[in-house]
Amino acid sequence: FVALWEEERAEETTRARENAFALLRHRRKQAEYGGFLFQGQRWDSEEKDEMRLNSLVTMMDKTGMETFEGWKISETATVTLTPELAALAAAAMMAHYNACFAVERAKADNLRNLDSPAAVNTWLAPELDAGWPGTTHPGEEKNNDD
Repeated sequence: FVALWEEERAEETTRARENAFALLRHRRKQAEYGGFLFQGQRWDSEEKDEMRLNSLVTMMDKTGMETFEGWKISETATVTLTPELAALAAAAMMAHYNACFAVERAKADNLRNLDSPAAVNTWLAPELDAGWPGTTHPGEEKNNDD
């Protein structure tokens, strides 16, 4: 009976961890795509924003374009970009993404060490939302109608 109980407990712990890992991935994506601060302004950081910014950096480099006026950085703000500023913003976005993945890795390492469903659930409450970089917090919805 003890062996069966231990096996069932291990399966429950595995299921609890798998659920927590899914929640952790979701929370990382919220932070990753929830915006970041660059030079005192909030910039959008969804995949489409990354693609647009990287395309602009490439275009400015290849064409010699000196400025791009009215570049939309968020729902409520635009800036004028130079090649240097665009490249710095793209690098800041990548640093933001990397910081989000670093937090996820550290939290996943902690999660792997938990040995019961109760420990996983106790860990989730304070740890899931703590320590993420960015500007969007859980429960905030972004408008994706651009």
